[in-house]
Amino acid sequence: MLGPGGEPRTLVRVPLQHLTSVDGECVVDLPTDHDGRDVTNAPNATDVPAAGPVVLADGLTADDTVAVARTASTRNGLFEERFLGAAVGVRPRIVDTVDETRARVLAELDEPISDGRLRLDLPDPAASVRALAGALHGWFGDLAGRTVAVDRFDAHTAPLIAELVARGAVLVGVATVHGAIADGRGLDIGRLEALRGEHGDLFVTQVAGLELHRAGELHGLAVDALVFAGDPGSIDAGVASAAQSAVAVPIVPAAITDSGIDALRRRQVVPLPDAVSTAGPFLAAVAPRGLSDDEVLARVERLTGERIEAARLAKVDPVRYATTLAETFRTAWLPAATR
Repeated sequence: MLGPGGEPRTLVRVPLQHLTSVDGECVVDLPTDHDGRDVTNAPNATDVPAAGPVVLADGLTADDTVAVARTASTRNGLFEERFLGAAVGVRPRIVDTVDETRARVLAELDEPISDGRLRLDLPDPAASVRALAGALHGWFGDLAGRTVAVDRFDAHTAPLIAELVARGAVLVGVATVHGAIADGRGLDIGRLEALRGEHGDLFVTQVAGLELHRAGELHGLAVDALVFAGDPGSIDAGVASAAQSAVAVPIVPAAITDSGIDALRRRQVVPLPDAVSTAGPFLAAVAPRGLSDDEVLARVERLTGERIEAARLAKVDPVRYATTLAETFRTAWLPAATR
């Protein structure tokens, strides 16, 4: 099995647990050692903890959740944290709020969480903002004047984009499920937020003076950074083949498929690894004790920026760079940890 950079993966199987309190699954990405031996049945293998996100999406499949767990494997290894990759994927009920759904998941998985076998990423908007900013600073350096477009401008992405704008980036395009708008002179993010608060995702139809385009047309904007916030697996080769940005940045784990990454590369669009751009909440959670909140956030941005900058300076595709470093770290510690 190959990873997103075309490298051999060490995954041998992914145990899947169907949840009963919600419509979803919990999966763990299990590796072999550097000699190809299955370590999942070795003594003390269950002592190796796993960590990863909880993803809520209507059309989520078990395969999508597996892909998210693999992203978590890369993330954990890239930042040299000794966790297997894990993920919980949930197709939420309309009658439940996001908080209620997440509470059901945490209650059902209380035993492995309490005994330290499973660590689930909890929402941390401030850390998410700093991870994205760090990744883009690592690639571009100063963000002043850099043009940005975002697919799925909503309550989750707006604070992230607002931080980029505060650092000098220019928001030139946004899309929702109802369409896309663009303005090369820059969009007023405060105005967009006010309209979104009043009209929801239909706000794109309410911006005076701008033509409404199909949502997919946003991908063809020639911008510095195209930010993808679609569901896992939503950015496939068909979607990615329209991209004309300098970089593509997913802010949802596993949003870009392997075929989508290949399509971006063919168009000379650099995909930044979701293992970095979505790592904020995890990195904040595992930060050394004793750091202040500001120090934790500064650490998040420094770590994500360093990983991307190192790939840029080495002139290596950042996804391949992240995958290679993660696999190297994992093969160094997993055999010893599971003996």
